[in-house]
Amino acid sequence: MNKEDLVSKKARSLSRHHSIVSILKVFLFFFHPLLLPSYFFLILRFFFVFDFPNATIADMNMRGFSIFFITCFFPMFSCFILWRLKLTINTLALETMQERIVPLIVTSFFYWWYFYLSRNFNDQPVVLEFYFLGIFFAASAVLVLNSFFDISFFIVGLGTFFSAIIFVYIHYHFMFLIVPIVMLLTGLLLSIYQYCYSLRSARFIYCCFGLGIISQVLAYFVLS
Repeated sequence: MNKEDLVSKKARSLSRHHSIVSILKVFLFFFHPLLLPSYFFLILRFFFVFDFPNATIADMNMRGFSIFFITCFFPMFSCFILWRLKLTINTLALETMQERIVPLIVTSFFYWWYFYLSRNFNDQPVVLEFYFLGIFFAASAVLVLNSFFDISFFIVGLGTFFSAIIFVYIHYHFMFLIVPIVMLLTGLLLSIYQYCYSLRSARFIYCCFGLGIISQVLAYFVLS
């Protein structure tokens, strides 16, 4: 095999790798931290509907839409506007620490806003209130630490979601199938993340994931 063949083979391999990474990044997007609050609500809605007393189907749908719009759509739309106007954001990937500052402030605000609203709801599971305070703590911690360290909001978000599911299990003593499924899915997502971002060390992933867990544990003890 001559040198040109080796170069061509290497180029094809690199192209195949980039294609795989692009597909995996699209898969990871469906587990973006801004989408996780909606997923968490859906889990509670379908498995613990009895903890939403006096809530009709229309009420549950409205609650789900409000969670999606406040915790996902509004932060994403804000980032999109900042990107289109070229205000602090050059790419939607938010590759630099400076680009992440304003989106994290916006996200923290909307997380706090929904937590504040949820405190006035008397017909929802208490674990939902724990979760929203936890993700607010997590987003605020990422905002502060982002000024000093490179940190992954994606992994922190997985940490809060994972620990919230554990607290749901502790609170209800149920979901024996959901817990192992979430554990396996979390491990899969972290493995895919490390594959896509190979420069991230295992220590980096553990620290970010641990920050998410600490944020949720802190919220649990603050409200319990």
